[in-house]
Parts: sequence; structure tokens; C-alpha cells
Amino acid sequence: MSLSSIVSPVPVALNTRRLSEHLYRKEFGEVAAAAHPLGARLMAAGCGKGAGSFFSLVPMASAFRLERATFVASARRYNGLSPADLPHSHHCGNRGERQLGQPDFTHLYNCPCLGGNTRPHDSVKNTLAHAIHQCGLVSALPKTEVQMDRVGCDTWHADIMLVDDASGTSYVIDVAIVNIDSATALQRRGDFGDVEASLVQAEAEKRALPIPQRVIQEENNSVVFVPFVMSSAGGFGPAARAFLKVLYRTARARAKWVMATGQPALERAWNTTFASTYWDMRLSVACTAASAEVVSRLVARDINMGMVTHRLRRQPWGDPNFSVYGVREGGASGG
Repeated sequence: MSLSSIVSPVPVALNTRRLSEHLYRKEFGEVAAAAHPLGARLMAAGCGKGAGSFFSLVPMASAFRLERATFVASARRYNGLSPADLPHSHHCGNRGERQLGQPDFTHLYNCPCLGGNTRPHDSVKNTLAHAIHQCGLVSALPKTEVQMDRVGCDTWHADIMLVDDASGTSYVIDVAIVNIDSATALQRRGDFGDVEASLVQAEAEKRALPIPQRVIQEENNSVVFVPFVMSSAGGFGPAARAFLKVLYRTARARAKWVMATGQPALERAWNTTFASTYWDMRLSVACTAASAEVVSRLVARDINMGMVTHRLRRQPWGDPNFSVYGVREGGASGG
């Protein structure tokens, strides 16, 4: 039998990268299927663009210098570890004290106390506003919390709104962060597409809001609504990735691409030479580090509030204006 009769005459397109990606996805799926739901979701989140960027920080710029506790909390969340020793007594605002263990310690990463929801959101929002300005989409820092009104709708505020200096295109941006380790999220599977599906769902919810829906339906192509959604691991959703591509194309076209010459006012590191590497990292870290900073303070507050004290000796009075020597109403003195 000749060699030519064995070898197929039909050419087979073999791409090494495609084959390796296929094998990686297969192995990934097998590991994720055997993992705990939290571990599976964290694996999927770690595949997102921008996720875990804090691991690559070079502290040559002030924005890339993290407190030790913030970095540790970021790393522990990324790897599915508790930020505190378990069991942990957590003082959860109006809900009072609750004991957290292995099944529910992720509440600490999702707790709204001390700004657990607002601080990461505002950190991303404000960082994105500076990215838009520095990359040249606008010549002045864009406004945030911009009021928008439509007939028949309640007043709504866009996180960021701007008009492109050159094209005249208006962008209405609404920022959101999806906590991929929340109790609700852990009820879902953790395969390759699961976290991405959560981000897509959050985008759809933003588009379904009354005024954004009007913007999408009624305005022409000169107005673009952008649901800028990120995962709590620092990864970007589809609409955020698409907007950043527009932003970076603009940076190239308007001589803002190379950080040293195009955006000289910004401190940078050797691994953030270009607009894309710099702002991807800034935005990702704005999300993860802001959350980790809150978590660190939450854990410290819980420890302080949970210290065992002498059962008979008194604690400081609750009113910070009270003094033992002060004059009371009616002329009585403290004692």
C-alpha cells in the first residue's frame, strides 16, 4: 500500500492555537464540573478579559500601590478563600450579628455595609471618566450622575454622559458590577460561559430600564447607550469591551496611545506602556481593590466589635458629646 493511498487527499486545516484552546476548554470543563460551585465560578470569572489584573501591578505609580490588607483581601477573594478566620462573627448593620462559616463566608464580599456596593461602583465610574478624557474622546473631564428626563418616565441619572469631540456621537454610560460569588450567583453552574452569561444578563437589565430603553428605541445612531458591566473579579462584560475598543481606537487616532507621550500627566509602570494596558489595569483594579478595601475594614470592624470585655466594668458611653464633667439641661452637672 502506497503512502498516497493512506494519506487523505483532502487538506485538513489544523491550527495549533485552536487545538490547544479546544483541549484547554475540555480540561477546564472537567475540572469545573468536579469543583465546588464557588470554585467553578471563580475559574470562569478568571478567564474574563481584565480579571485578576491586581496580580500584575507594578507599584511604580500611585494608582498601582495597594495596602497589604487590600492586596491580601483581593487575592483571597479571587481564589475563593475567606477574608477572615472561620467561624466569624459579622456585625451586619440593621441585620445584627450573625455567624459566618464555610458555606456563607462570601457574604463578607457582598455585604453592603461601609459602602460595599457603592464604593467599587463609584471607583470604576470615576476611573472610566478619566480614561475617556485622557484617551482623547473628549477635551474635558466628562460629567457623572447626569440627569436625564423623558416624558412619562421618572428622572434617571446616567453614570457618565459625554459627546465625542470629533464625531458628535453622544454616549450614555451606566456602570454595574456583578458579584459572581453572591449567594444567588452560586446557584448557577460555573462553566466557561456562565459568568459571561451573568454579565450579559446584567447588560440586558440595564437596557430594559425606562430611559435607557427610550434612548435605544428613539434616538438615532448619534446616541449610544453603554451598559458598562464588570465582574467582581475585575473582568469586563461584552458592552464594556466594545466601548473600550472604541476608546483605544480613539487614543491611537488622536496621539494618545503611547502613555509617555500621549498621556504624560499619568504615572505609569513598565507594563502599562500603552493606553489599553494602562486603562484595562486601572479599571480592573478600581473594581477589585475598592471592594477589597471595604472588606478589610469590615473584618477589622467585626473583630473590634467582637472583643471579649470584662463583664462588670463599663464601656465608653454611646453619645460622643457626653462628658462626665459637663452641665446637663436644667443646670445639673454630670457625675
